Amino acid sequence: MMSKLKIQISYMTILMGVVMFVIGAGYSFVAYVIAVILHELAHSEVAAKRGYVLNDIKLMPFGASLSGDFENVKPADELIIALAGPLFSLALAVIFVALWWVVPTTYFFSQMFVTANVFLFAFNMLPIYPLDGGRATLALLSYKMPREKAYRYMRMFGWFFAGLFAVSFFVSFFFVVNFSLGAVSAFIIASTLIPDKSCAYHRIYSQAYRSERLKKGLRLKEIMISSDNTMLEITRMISGNYYHRLNVCDSAMKNVARIEQAEFENLLLSNSPMMTIGKVLGRG
Repeated sequence: MMSKLKIQISYMTILMGVVMFVIGAGYSFVAYVIAVILHELAHSEVAAKRGYVLNDIKLMPFGASLSGDFENVKPADELIIALAGPLFSLALAVIFVALWWVVPTTYFFSQMFVTANVFLFAFNMLPIYPLDGGRATLALLSYKMPREKAYRYMRMFGWFFAGLFAVSFFVSFFFVVNFSLGAVSAFIIASTLIPDKSCAYHRIYSQAYRSERLKKGLRLKEIMISSDNTMLEITRMISGNYYHRLNVCDSAMKNVARIEQAEFENLLLSNSPMMTIGKVLGRG
């Protein structure tokens, strides 16, 4: 049965759509949006068949993000769910290209749809977190190494591809300027510098990993932090090999709050990563 998904559209996507309609490329925009929604539905349906629920799609200029309810997702399941979208996009492209041979007149109205699906497949298969290829790569790496080490490798991949796209963007100035390359580079840099901590997949990975480690005993680690530390700075102190208890202190080293790691992760969902923990807790 088809999952019921709530679709949200970012302001940047709306702006992109308006611009494309103004310049006469509205059909291309519609084809892209349909391709993205079908791509995300593939994720959702595969997740549902494995007992998970994805119930919220947010459309963005370079794709979409999904959120939902996961409990103790297995890396093998996460790998399959991550690959479902790109592979479905590729299958759609192949089917419509084959249709051109049977009914050539379909080429006129399906060419942009095929192009959109090929782009979604190729772009999402890049091993960059949080793209599908990055999620799949992270799942594979997690079979061989601790989660935190796998994340470090993913950040290295992110910097490599960000640099590759940035160089390609500057080279394009000598031929035909391609601003899309610059935008993709900026997107990758932002994703690498500030991981999407509110993303359901990221939280699922953490929960599933801790749940598995708990069966063998998970070490508790207490950390003293300043109330002036940002949420982002604190995430960098957290290791996947431990469960953390955070002791928030003021400038006089007085303990003003104590929070568990699970509580901290929930605070990340509703606060900017650049806010200080003191302000988040109402102590700053």
